[in-house]
Amino acid sequence: MECVNPLAITRDGWMGTAATASAALIEVEVNCSDEAEHRRRVEPRTSDVEGLAKPTWTAVVEREYEPWTRERLMIDSTTTSPENAARATKMAADRAPAPTTASPRPQGRR
Repeated sequence: MECVNPLAITRDGWMGTAATASAALIEVEVNCSDEAEHRRRVEPRTSDVEGLAKPTWTAVVEREYEPWTRERLMIDSTTTSPENAARATKMAADRAPAPTTASPRPQGRR
């Protein structure tokens, strides 16, 4: 599952879902550290889903975001090729602990 989770509560929700399903979860934060490149990538995007509008650049930069407080794989898409990002994600998956039904450690708001 790939999705945007800018808030701790949504990240915690996915952790809870994985725990309930006894499934492994690998948390990955992908960012684009070059703002001009990020904007260049965002602005021309279109959707192949009828009626789904992609966010504007303004919406992207104004979105609410809570910094992570737990360990995750971090990938900078400015400096990491898709192939290397896939390789790093696979390595993280190979090292991930076995699924448990334990409750997730919430990030919570500070």
